Amino acid sequence: MREENEMREVDTLAVKKKLRNFIILLVVFCLALGIFFYLGNSFLEAWPIIGTSMESTIHNGDKVLLVKTKKVDYDDIIIFQIDTGNSDTFQGKHLIKRVIGKEGDLISIRYSATDCVYHVYRNGEIVDESHINAPMLSTYSPMEVTVPEGKLFVLGDNRNISHDSHIAGFFADVDNIVGKVFVRYTAITDMEFV
Repeated sequence: MREENEMREVDTLAVKKKLRNFIILLVVFCLALGIFFYLGNSFLEAWPIIGTSMESTIHNGDKVLLVKTKKVDYDDIIIFQIDTGNSDTFQGKHLIKRVIGKEGDLISIRYSATDCVYHVYRNGEIVDESHINAPMLSTYSPMEVTVPEGKLFVLGDNRNISHDSHIAGFFADVDNIVGKVFVRYTAITDMEFV
Protein backbone atom coordinates (compact mmCIF):
# COMPACT_ATOMS: atom_id res chain seq x y z
CA MET A 1 0.00 0.00 0.00
CA ARG A 2 2.79 2.39 0.91
CA GLU A 3 4.58 1.60 -2.36
CA GLU A 4 1.38 2.31 -4.32
CA ASN A 5 1.02 5.71 -2.63
CA GLU A 6 4.66 6.54 -3.39
CA MET A 7 4.15 5.49 -7.04
CA ARG A 8 1.05 7.72 -7.30
CA GLU A 9 2.97 10.65 -5.81
CA VAL A 10 5.80 10.10 -8.32
CA ASP A 11 3.30 9.92 -11.20
CA THR A 12 1.51 13.06 -9.97
CA LEU A 13 4.84 14.92 -9.67
CA ALA A 14 5.85 13.80 -13.18
CA VAL A 15 2.53 15.03 -14.61
CA LYS A 16 2.85 18.35 -12.77
CA LYS A 17 6.45 18.72 -14.00
CA LYS A 18 5.40 18.03 -17.60
CA LEU A 19 2.51 20.49 -17.31
CA ARG A 20 4.79 23.15 -15.81
CA ASN A 21 7.38 22.62 -18.60
CA PHE A 22 4.64 22.84 -21.23
CA ILE A 23 3.33 26.12 -19.77
CA ILE A 24 6.86 27.57 -19.63
CA LEU A 25 7.48 26.52 -23.24
CA LEU A 26 4.16 28.04 -24.33
CA VAL A 27 4.94 31.36 -22.58
CA VAL A 28 8.45 31.48 -24.12
CA PHE A 29 7.00 30.69 -27.57
CA CYS A 30 4.36 33.44 -27.26
CA LEU A 31 6.99 35.96 -26.12
CA ALA A 32 9.32 34.99 -28.97
CA LEU A 33 6.47 35.26 -31.47
CA GLY A 34 5.51 38.70 -30.13
CA ILE A 35 9.12 39.92 -30.30
CA PHE A 36 9.47 38.55 -33.84
CA PHE A 37 6.34 40.39 -35.04
CA TYR A 38 7.34 43.60 -33.25
CA LEU A 39 10.87 43.55 -34.69
CA GLY A 40 9.58 42.46 -38.09
CA ASN A 41 7.18 45.38 -38.32
CA SER A 42 9.65 47.88 -36.86
CA PHE A 43 12.89 46.89 -38.55
CA LEU A 44 12.17 44.67 -41.56
CA GLU A 45 9.99 45.05 -44.61
CA ALA A 46 9.32 42.99 -47.74
CA TRP A 47 8.98 44.72 -51.13
CA PRO A 48 7.95 43.35 -54.52
CA ILE A 49 10.15 44.51 -57.39
CA ILE A 50 8.65 45.81 -60.62
CA GLY A 51 11.08 46.72 -63.37
CA THR A 52 14.47 45.73 -64.74
CA SER A 53 16.72 48.60 -63.65
CA MET A 54 18.60 46.42 -61.12
CA GLU A 55 19.20 43.37 -63.33
CA SER A 56 21.18 41.17 -63.15
CA THR A 57 21.33 41.54 -59.34
CA ILE A 58 17.56 41.82 -58.79
CA HIS A 59 14.97 40.87 -61.42
CA ASN A 60 11.47 41.98 -62.29
CA GLY A 61 9.07 39.93 -60.14
CA ASP A 62 11.59 39.29 -57.34
CA LYS A 63 10.88 40.28 -53.77
CA VAL A 64 13.40 41.82 -51.42
CA LEU A 65 13.73 42.08 -47.66
CA LEU A 66 15.11 45.32 -46.39
CA VAL A 67 16.28 46.65 -43.07
CA LYS A 68 14.56 49.93 -42.24
CA THR A 69 17.49 52.31 -41.84
CA LYS A 70 18.74 55.58 -43.24
CA LYS A 71 22.39 54.68 -42.55
CA VAL A 72 23.75 53.40 -45.84
CA ASP A 73 27.16 52.92 -47.38
CA TYR A 74 28.64 52.67 -50.85
CA ASP A 75 27.28 49.78 -52.93
CA ASP A 76 24.24 49.29 -50.65
CA ILE A 77 21.02 48.69 -52.56
CA ILE A 78 18.30 50.94 -51.22
CA ILE A 79 14.62 51.61 -51.70
CA PHE A 80 13.67 55.27 -51.49
CA GLN A 81 10.82 57.56 -52.42
CA ILE A 82 11.36 60.13 -55.15
CA ASP A 83 11.18 63.65 -53.78
CA THR A 84 8.43 65.91 -55.11
CA GLY A 85 11.03 68.26 -56.62
CA ASN A 86 12.31 65.57 -58.98
CA SER A 87 11.09 63.88 -62.15
CA ASP A 88 7.33 64.14 -62.69
CA THR A 89 7.29 60.61 -64.15
CA PHE A 90 8.38 59.01 -60.89
CA GLN A 91 7.24 61.68 -58.43
CA GLY A 92 6.07 60.12 -55.16
CA LYS A 93 7.03 56.60 -56.29
CA HIS A 94 9.61 54.28 -54.78
CA LEU A 95 12.74 53.24 -56.63
CA ILE A 96 15.42 50.65 -55.98
CA LYS A 97 19.01 51.66 -56.79
CA ARG A 98 22.63 51.18 -55.70
CA VAL A 99 24.42 53.88 -53.67
CA ILE A 100 27.38 55.23 -55.65
CA GLY A 101 28.03 58.57 -53.96
CA LYS A 102 27.27 60.19 -50.63
CA GLU A 103 27.17 63.81 -49.48
CA GLY A 104 30.27 65.73 -50.63
CA ASP A 105 31.53 63.05 -53.06
CA LEU A 106 32.67 64.10 -56.52
CA ILE A 107 31.10 61.67 -59.00
CA SER A 108 32.43 61.56 -62.56
CA ILE A 109 31.31 59.46 -65.48
CA ARG A 110 34.04 59.35 -68.14
CA TYR A 111 34.44 57.67 -71.48
CA SER A 112 37.42 55.31 -71.89
CA ALA A 113 38.84 55.08 -75.40
CA THR A 114 40.75 51.97 -74.29
CA ASP A 115 37.69 49.77 -73.82
CA CYS A 116 35.09 52.04 -75.52
CA VAL A 117 32.74 52.25 -72.52
CA TYR A 118 31.96 54.72 -69.73
CA HIS A 119 33.27 54.26 -66.20
CA VAL A 120 32.15 55.77 -62.90
CA TYR A 121 34.67 57.54 -60.65
CA ARG A 122 34.16 58.58 -57.03
CA ASN A 123 36.56 61.24 -55.77
CA GLY A 124 38.96 60.44 -58.61
CA GLU A 125 39.00 56.65 -58.00
CA ILE A 126 37.31 54.24 -60.41
CA VAL A 127 34.29 52.50 -58.83
CA ASP A 128 34.16 48.69 -58.92
CA GLU A 129 31.39 47.92 -61.40
CA SER A 130 31.61 44.11 -61.41
CA HIS A 131 27.90 43.84 -60.49
CA ILE A 132 26.49 45.80 -63.45
CA ASN A 133 24.42 44.03 -66.09
CA ALA A 134 26.42 45.36 -69.07
CA PRO A 135 29.06 48.05 -69.67
CA MET A 136 27.80 51.62 -70.08
CA LEU A 137 27.68 52.21 -73.82
CA SER A 138 27.08 55.16 -76.12
CA THR A 139 23.69 55.91 -74.54
CA TYR A 140 25.65 57.27 -71.60
CA SER A 141 27.18 60.70 -71.50
CA PRO A 142 30.02 62.20 -69.48
CA MET A 143 29.16 64.09 -66.32
CA GLU A 144 30.72 65.42 -63.15
CA VAL A 145 28.78 66.41 -60.06
CA THR A 146 29.31 66.92 -56.35
CA VAL A 147 26.65 65.19 -54.26
CA PRO A 148 24.71 67.83 -52.25
CA GLU A 149 24.19 67.75 -48.51
CA GLY A 150 21.66 65.15 -47.36
CA LYS A 151 21.59 63.45 -50.77
CA LEU A 152 22.87 60.28 -52.45
CA PHE A 153 23.97 59.63 -56.04
CA VAL A 154 22.34 56.35 -57.08
CA LEU A 155 22.53 54.16 -60.17
CA GLY A 156 20.76 51.02 -61.30
CA ASP A 157 22.82 47.90 -62.05
CA ASN A 158 21.22 47.75 -65.50
CA ARG A 159 22.89 51.07 -66.33
CA ASN A 160 21.86 51.35 -69.96
CA ILE A 161 18.12 51.47 -69.14
CA SER A 162 18.01 52.66 -65.53
CA HIS A 163 16.16 55.86 -64.60
CA ASP A 164 18.67 57.09 -62.02
CA SER A 165 20.90 59.98 -60.92
CA HIS A 166 22.77 59.97 -64.24
CA ILE A 167 19.77 59.92 -66.57
CA ALA A 168 17.20 61.88 -64.57
CA GLY A 169 19.56 64.21 -62.71
CA PHE A 170 17.92 63.54 -59.34
CA PHE A 171 19.61 62.67 -56.09
CA ALA A 172 18.08 60.30 -53.56
CA ASP A 173 17.18 62.22 -50.42
CA VAL A 174 18.57 60.50 -47.30
CA ASP A 175 15.35 61.39 -45.45
CA ASN A 176 13.31 59.48 -48.08
CA ILE A 177 15.17 56.18 -47.71
CA VAL A 178 12.86 53.34 -46.71
CA GLY A 179 15.73 50.94 -46.06
CA LYS A 180 18.57 48.89 -47.47
CA VAL A 181 18.10 45.55 -49.18
CA PHE A 182 19.82 42.51 -47.74
CA VAL A 183 17.93 39.55 -49.28
CA ARG A 184 16.49 38.91 -52.76
CA TYR A 185 14.02 36.04 -53.18
CA THR A 186 11.28 34.62 -55.35
CA ALA A 187 10.52 31.60 -53.18
CA ILE A 188 12.02 29.92 -50.13
CA THR A 189 14.13 27.81 -52.50
CA ASP A 190 15.39 30.82 -54.49
CA MET A 191 16.87 33.23 -51.98
CA GLU A 192 20.22 35.04 -51.76
CA PHE A 193 21.90 37.79 -49.79
CA VAL A 194 22.81 40.90 -51.79
